[in-house]
Amino acid sequence: MRRFLLAISLYAGIGGFGSVCGAPSTAADEPKAGAQFLAMIAQFCSDEGDELYLERDFNGAMWGYTVAIRLDPQLLGAYVGRGNIYYDKGELDRALTEYNAAIRINPDSAYARNGRGNTHQSKGNYDLAILDYDAAIHSNPTAANAFNGRGNTYDLKGEYERAIQDYDQSIRLNPNYALPYYDRANTMVRLGKFARAIEDYDQAIKLYDRHASLNARIGRSFAFEKLGDYEKAIADIDVALKIDPGDPVATASKARLMALTSR
Repeated sequence: MRRFLLAISLYAGIGGFGSVCGAPSTAADEPKAGAQFLAMIAQFCSDEGDELYLERDFNGAMWGYTVAIRLDPQLLGAYVGRGNIYYDKGELDRALTEYNAAIRINPDSAYARNGRGNTHQSKGNYDLAILDYDAAIHSNPTAANAFNGRGNTYDLKGEYERAIQDYDQSIRLNPNYALPYYDRANTMVRLGKFARAIEDYDQAIKLYDRHASLNARIGRSFAFEKLGDYEKAIADIDVALKIDPGDPVATASKARLMALTSR
């Protein structure tokens, strides 16, 4: 909360805390120097929102972003931050509203376009999602997350080769990005390329933290199972169940593997 405290202290020196919590202030309401302070404080609040978002403190992060927007209605990152919170909470229409606001401020923002692409994908609007990912990639050709998001959308559309091309590019741009390895592995499973899938799950597991590797462990277990290597399949499921003993997919997989090996 250090940035919030500093922001409020600075704001108190130019207009008072009541302006933050009460009627919205704009640069037009303040002298030029005051407007510069407002913009600086808004950025502090948005940055604090980002930190709280990473800590999964959605209420605190939302407060930071909302104060930032009140102080600077053109602060694109704060709208994207609010969109990310709504997206993570499954409030997709509200997420779209925030991303739309950000894109009105800057139609070329890869950050906002990627967020809206993710939301369209989650709503099943795959063609709209691809348009946003295309725009994000056009604005930032090194946006590994946009290539990965577009790859996921192609996968959902059953266009597996195009999906793999995007995952490949995402990995070329950021070899330490775990998600495209995991997603490419899932596509390989759908194509019946189980050995290739295991290679990608291996890399994803190396890059993920322990909890995030849960789904990769389950996926790799399934690939081992399809190759008839039940010992390795069970070993992965056992690790998955240690990470989350109540995971329903891991539990069902363990039961299935026990039935297969007891024949």
